Amino acid sequence: MHGLPDLPGLTWRPWSAEDVDALVRHAGRIHAAEGLSHTPGPDMFRWLLGQREFDPATDGLVAVDDAGEILGEAGAWAHVTPAGARCFVWADTTPDLAGLRPHLVRWAEARATALLAAAPPGTDRVIRTSIETHRTALAEVFL
Repeated sequence: MHGLPDLPGLTWRPWSAEDVDALVRHAGRIHAAEGLSHTPGPDMFRWLLGQREFDPATDGLVAVDDAGEILGEAGAWAHVTPAGARCFVWADTTPDLAGLRPHLVRWAEARATALLAAAPPGTDRVIRTSIETHRTALAEVFL
């Protein structure tokens, strides 16, 4: 995929419905390393995959190792109306793979920019994310 590093044992690809369990395991590893206040479960990932405004083939990205485990993930989910557009983006890895975070954030921001282009001319276009305050290393990548 364009702009993503070519690393041995790592494959970049879009999300798929078959990734739900691997995404839950990935979120669990982040929680174990970073002490999240909320860890998404399978229902949240299934819900997102079912939203008409989220196309996993274009709006989600995962970094997968040779064993099929997700090591990093990113996404962009936009809501466009005649009054403007908002796009929520996310990107994350465990701290030991923090070197992947800038690539994931750049991908998510580029995808958000493309999605927000559908907003009518002259209307607001907003990109948002949510990061727990104690996760300063991740927050720095988004700045």
